[in-house]
Amino acid sequence: MSSQPLLFDDLPAGQAPGRSRFGAVSLASMPVANHGPARSAAVERLVKKGHRIRAVWEFVEKQDLRDVHARVGAKPDTAVLVALWFCAHVDGVEDPDVLEGRRRESTVYRWLCGDVAPASDDLRDFRAACGDILTPLFKRWTATLLVDGVLKLGPPTATDPVQRRAQVEALRLQRTIIKAAANMRQSLEQMKQRRESRAAKAAARPAAAKGKPVG
Repeated sequence: MSSQPLLFDDLPAGQAPGRSRFGAVSLASMPVANHGPARSAAVERLVKKGHRIRAVWEFVEKQDLRDVHARVGAKPDTAVLVALWFCAHVDGVEDPDVLEGRRRESTVYRWLCGDVAPASDDLRDFRAACGDILTPLFKRWTATLLVDGVLKLGPPTATDPVQRRAQVEALRLQRTIIKAAANMRQSLEQMKQRRESRAAKAAARPAAAKGKPVG
């Protein structure tokens, strides 16, 4: 399913997008602490406040990366490498050389890396060491962010009529699943609120009875 990723909109001219797993996707602006990269003032100014790449990093910062750290060590740039490969996963990029090129030429990737500058060999070695951990992890993250509305499905881009119909049907199915998951989440939240309300009322009754005058 070929599509035009919307996650990053400043790719160098002529650099084709990858093969997205979810059609065109983009990140909208959105308790484990992962050490982030140092960013100079010049790097920090590369993207404005509220830019969607900041939501990517905020999400990654909160994830439990202990399995990754156990594999490669808790280095300062580990979370950056995870974030880079997650962005690549969303954008359909699998080649470390392509990812390294985006790190150098895309302002949002440069901001994400901060003053860390992993080369393609670093990206390749990290992926080789942690690929079995990252692949299922990234699938769960993407599904979570789709349901939460952080990732947004885009329109089909195929020109072949058969492929386009397949894309349309896939997007329709994904939207149905996302809507059902959102409705389920809303129902669970409503059930939780009702339980809390009943518990609060039950706790208030003995207190009210205790203060009632006798006779």
